[in-house]
Amino acid sequence: MNLGAPTLCTLFRSNWMILGAGGSEHRSFWYGNHRAHETLKGSILLECIEQLVSNRPQNFVATGRLVAMCDLYNLTTSQEAIRQWTGALRDILGNLEPSTDIYPNRPGPVVRNALDGEREVANLLWGMPTPSERVKGKADYGTTNIRKPQYTHWQQYLGVEHRCVVPVTSFAEPSPKDEDKDPETGIQRNFWFALNEDRPLFFFAGLWTPWQGVRKVKDGPGDHEVYGFMTTDPNALIKPIHEKAMPVILTTQEETEVWLTAPWSEARGLQRPAPDDALVIVDKPATQVKFPLGSTPGDQLRLL
Repeated sequence: MNLGAPTLCTLFRSNWMILGAGGSEHRSFWYGNHRAHETLKGSILLECIEQLVSNRPQNFVATGRLVAMCDLYNLTTSQEAIRQWTGALRDILGNLEPSTDIYPNRPGPVVRNALDGEREVANLLWGMPTPSERVKGKADYGTTNIRKPQYTHWQQYLGVEHRCVVPVTSFAEPSPKDEDKDPETGIQRNFWFALNEDRPLFFFAGLWTPWQGVRKVKDGPGDHEVYGFMTTDPNALIKPIHEKAMPVILTTQEETEVWLTAPWSEARGLQRPAPDDALVIVDKPATQVKFPLGSTPGDQLRLL
């Protein structure tokens, strides 16, 4: 197992351990002394965690959680700010928390061109349908990031009817250093990026689609609306932390309008690295202090 890969979660029960590592290229985990390894694009071990938590031993303790590029971001803004920026006339989001962390295979707000042509704010499940040849097992946990839209699988989603923008105020990239622990949580450190210290609103360039399939084995097949966002080469700030990619960010109303309305021949030009001075490194959001050192096992489990 490549211990340099970002640690997703570590679950201990005396000498029984599962160690998960998830990334954009692979996933591996340990069960006792046995290792499983699969190649998956943009997937992580959420199903493994869910099954273990629901069937956890009495003295089960969850000691950490971290996901890989770019599989964690924070949104700290209002629905009104999202509507005003994008000109969305319909809002079916429900109540948006003042600050929320978004993880793969979990709901996240997007502004999309709905099937009836209306621009709306909605809550979709993060993770686009995975290319069939990459789906392993009974569930498709979703592909969070799309790097190569020229691939046949992604061509069907490039029209304006499948485009969306994903509101965000900061996003995370895991530290590339082994055992680089956050002193506040005791788990692997994340680097957080925002437009500036005030963390104003911006957007990822996204795709969305209705989809029918199995997202969680325990739930069986169902009808879902899912999304993902584009990535590109990293800029000079992100490359030392994640050398392969960064999200495609949209920082002006003009850019979001182009992404939502322009033909692909024009919109594809937005898939480019952000300028080197477009982002700064900021402290992690307060929502990320979920596993403080010295907290009780019960507290940790509730957070899962």
